[in-house]
Amino acid sequence: MDCGHGDFSFVSHAHHDHSGFCRKAKKIIASSATLELMRARGAFTAFETAEPQDVHVELLPSGHVLGGSQLFAEEGGRSFLYTGDFKLSGGAATPRVNELLMECTYGSRKYRFPPTRQVAAEIASWVKETLDCRSIPVIGAYSLGKAQVVVGILNEAGVVPIVNNETAGVCEVYCRHGVDLQYATVGGDACREGEPFAAVVPANLVGPRLVEVVSRSYGLPVKTAVATGWSAAGAFAGVDKSFPLSDHEDFDGLVEFVKKTSPEKVFCTHGSSAEFAGELRQLGFNAIALESGNAVQKVLEVD
Repeated sequence: MDCGHGDFSFVSHAHHDHSGFCRKAKKIIASSATLELMRARGAFTAFETAEPQDVHVELLPSGHVLGGSQLFAEEGGRSFLYTGDFKLSGGAATPRVNELLMECTYGSRKYRFPPTRQVAAEIASWVKETLDCRSIPVIGAYSLGKAQVVVGILNEAGVVPIVNNETAGVCEVYCRHGVDLQYATVGGDACREGEPFAAVVPANLVGPRLVEVVSRSYGLPVKTAVATGWSAAGAFAGVDKSFPLSDHEDFDGLVEFVKKTSPEKVFCTHGSSAEFAGELRQLGFNAIALESGNAVQKVLEVD
């Protein structure tokens, strides 16, 4: 989790489980895109952006979602990096540091993701096949980050999906920052009874009730899927298909990140933190977990 309880609070990105605890903060350290997304998603706006004066602080890209940042701090020749959520292939910076505090959501060996291009091709193929069968494909993907990736995948396949208003608001911010996304909103001309269409909705909405409502409203069968890294460990229950698409690093990527930053000490948090710290110690790193045992991460948002 981000956010401190002192004079300054760092928000690595605009997912609610990282930004939602800063409602009482007065001074925020965050990228401009993160602040814009927080406002677009209805987060508080009464805050002051500022930086500490007694230590050098720099925001480095995390490669997670639009505006996602790592916090790099340096003082007296010593350096520290807090990753937040990150993705190397998304452009996460890997500076050499003395101490590293890293989130290791997928820090177990059972989480190894196939290449993103492969997963993207599988998503596009499933959607087009479902449409060809005159059914409605609905993909559950978190409204910030994952949904925009899925919309982009479908756009490349020639499909313009329907999104709900929350996701559309985030897509608008992405478009303002130069990410070309083609999408339509619920209730528009793209949704006509008897005509199949593709939809991207928040993952927590995907379920029997949604299937019933959509099928009854448009007179067609509905097929559901989710795009989530958690499915790398096995099929995701309650849907027709699950795709291991994630904007986090998997186990191998987490190890690679540590090797690139080459820290003297690693603090592991979230996910399989104890398991991952043990793996790092076997590789010769001085690593400790901030949670006792493999504490179950409190996932507020399915990723």
